[in-house]
Amino acid sequence: KNATFNVSGHTDAYGTDEYNIVLSSERADAVTKFLVARNIDASRIEAVGKGESDPRSSDPYDPKNRYVELQLVVQ
Repeated sequence: KNATFNVSGHTDAYGTDEYNIVLSSERADAVTKFLVARNIDASRIEAVGKGESDPRSSDPYDPKNRYVELQLVVQ
């Protein structure tokens, strides 16, 4: 009950910046809905779309850059 979740969605470089922000937000929201469906209170979840700003691969078009990161924060 003391834990919170930070959910960040990411994209590769295909599409416009605006499109990728929306897409990454939708990815983060999908994970948020998954957590809420498993009885995690939505007030304990912070979701954000980061677009293509934090790639995992040096190739901006690499599919590895399409991911959602989930951080568990325990206080």
